[in-house]
Amino acid sequence: MDANLRCKVFPGQFSSELSVEGVQADGEKFSLFAPAKYVTSDEPVTRDRSVEGWLKVSVWEDQGEMVLVRLPCESFESGLFVTILAAQLLLERRGVVG
Repeated sequence: MDANLRCKVFPGQFSSELSVEGVQADGEKFSLFAPAKYVTSDEPVTRDRSVEGWLKVSVWEDQGEMVLVRLPCESFESGLFVTILAAQLLLERRGVVG
């Protein structure tokens, strides 16, 4: 199942990507460069500061409060999978977010 993970968004190294920072369930941060098509931001991304946004992920295992998700690209710290809190997600069901 696809979902959107709350994150902070920064400009990427290239125009086709964005830098994304998220928080795992244990409070540790993870970061990655993701293709822009996997990221939406609440406001335009600038070099001055981060903005709130959403990263498209796939839910692999749901344990209630904690969820194992697959990222669209490997993170620098944790690889392709991270465990996050369920409250950080918006689930997509049949094209409807919520």
